[in-house]
Amino acid sequence: MSYLLKFNLIQSGSITAAAMIASGAFQVKNGQIILSGSGDVIIALTIFFAAFLVKFLTPKLGSYTVLLLPLIVAVVAGGVGQFMLPYTKMVTGAVGQTIGTLTNFQPLVMGMLMGIAFAALIVSQIFSVGIAMTIGVEGIASGSANLGITACAFTLAIMSSKVNGFGTTIAHFIGTPKIQMANMLKNPRLFLPVCGYCWISWCNL
Repeated sequence: MSYLLKFNLIQSGSITAAAMIASGAFQVKNGQIILSGSGDVIIALTIFFAAFLVKFLTPKLGSYTVLLLPLIVAVVAGGVGQFMLPYTKMVTGAVGQTIGTLTNFQPLVMGMLMGIAFAALIVSQIFSVGIAMTIGVEGIASGSANLGITACAFTLAIMSSKVNGFGTTIAHFIGTPKIQMANMLKNPRLFLPVCGYCWISWCNL
């Protein structure tokens, strides 16, 4: 988000602070602020709101931007995110429970569905590793999830290779296929070949 909007370091840091607060990664216990994991990652609305505040406040604060912008964005946008946190956790929890039920299926069916689910998760705003750790994915389910992510990376890399340079294409593997998240959300039809190739890959095992 910050890169696309060409924000400077102070502006990007302000959005990061708001996102961290909104995710619930920081908790206050016994008067102490504790960093507890990565928190919840479905915080897109908070990030959008924080980016709006940055764009709106930067020209108005002038020379006080360095002092006031991080504080205002973190408190206001982060506060809104904290208010929404219980609801975003409900969404994440529901996704985790739904995927968790897949492990109860017969291995062949479970493998196909688990691969497709994680192929979709890796290009979404949901933290796929967090979901896997929450439901305790292991064994065949873990292999199927990894196969889905790998199939997603190959599919998107090959599909976009004609318009992307070599570096961006390789980034799907060295980095993560999540770099295609914006394209996937803009064109949901892209999920069809991703999930389809994942299913074909599993059938060929």
